[in-house]
Amino acid sequence: MDSLHGVTLAEAYKEAVASAPAGRVVLYTYEITHSTFPDRILIVNDYQELNATLEDGTAVVFVPCPVLVTAPEESDNAASPSISVQIDGVSAILAGRLDAAMHTYEKIGIVERVYVSDDTSSPAVMPPLSLILQDVEVGETSVTATAAYDDPINKGFPAKDYNIREYPGLNAR
Repeated sequence: MDSLHGVTLAEAYKEAVASAPAGRVVLYTYEITHSTFPDRILIVNDYQELNATLEDGTAVVFVPCPVLVTAPEESDNAASPSISVQIDGVSAILAGRLDAAMHTYEKIGIVERVYVSDDTSSPAVMPPLSLILQDVEVGETSVTATAAYDDPINKGFPAKDYNIREYPGLNAR
C-alpha cells in the first residue's frame, strides 16, 4: 500500500525496531480461550518460558511454542482484515481442547499480546489484539486457523431472545 500521509505501518515498524535498544527482543504471546477449557492456554513464540504480567495485573507464565502468523496486507479495501495462524508442537497443549471446542457453537477467542524482553510488567502494545479463531484445522502436531474480528454487523438485535417461559406476558391475548 502506498503511504497517504507519511509512512506505511510496515515502514514505521521497521524504523521502531531499528531504533530499539540493543538486546531488546519483541516477544509475541497468545492467549486462547473457550468455555470448555479448564484454564486459558498461554503460549509465547519463543524457546523459553516467559513470566509476564497481563494488562489487568495478573502474573502469568507463557509456555514456549512455535507460532507462525501471517499478517493481512495493508490496504484500504472494505474487507475485514484477518490473519493466518499456525501453531506447531501442540499435541499435548492444545489439540485435544480445540477438538472438543469445535464441537460447540461457541467461538474460540485468541488474544495477541506483545511484550519486550526488558520489561514484562505489562504488554508493550496496548490494547492487546483480541480476535476470534475461524476455520480451525487440528493436525497431529499443529493447528492452523484464521483469526479475525468478530462480526458485529450480522448479530441479531436485540441480543436477548424473548420467549414465553421467561416472559409469560408475550402470550397474553
